Amino acid sequence: MRLMEDAAVVLPPADPSSHLDRSEVLTPEQCWEHLRASSVGRVAFVVDGWPVVLPVNYAIAGSDIVLRSGPGSKLTAARRTSQVSLQVDAIDVVYRSGWSVLLFGTAETVADPSEIAGIDDLGLRTWAATEHMEWIRIHPVSVTGRALPRAWRYPGAPE
Repeated sequence: MRLMEDAAVVLPPADPSSHLDRSEVLTPEQCWEHLRASSVGRVAFVVDGWPVVLPVNYAIAGSDIVLRSGPGSKLTAARRTSQVSLQVDAIDVVYRSGWSVLLFGTAETVADPSEIAGIDDLGLRTWAATEHMEWIRIHPVSVTGRALPRAWRYPGAPE
C-alpha cells in the first residue's frame, strides 16, 4: 500500500470505533481477501462540490485497484488525481449478517501503454457497452472493514 506523497493532502478519516456487540473489525489482510474475492463495488468522489457514488466492476493490480470508464464524471475525477473511496460489501438479509470494506485512495488515469498491456491481461471487462474506455488506477491510502456474524438462524437448523 502506498502512502500519500503530497504532505498537503488531508488523510481520510480513521475507522471509527464501534460500540456494536456484534461488529467485528476486519484486519487489513481480511479486507484485501474480501476485495480479491469480489469484483463489484461503489466508487465515491466529489463533482462540483457534490458527492457522487457509482457502481463499478474492478480488478486488483499489485497493490492498486483498477477499473475502466468511458467519458464522464469518473474519468474527469481521475484525470484530476482525485481523492476517492471504494466500498465493497456482501449482505445476507436473512441472517442479518455480512461484511463491508472501505478503501480510501487517489485516482488517476493510466496512460503508459506498457502498464495498460499489463492491466489488460487481468481480464477485466466493463459491463457498460461504451467505446473509448480508459483505465483508472486507485492508489490505496487506507483500507478498513467490518463484519457482522449471523444474527439469526432458521428454527431447527443445524448450528
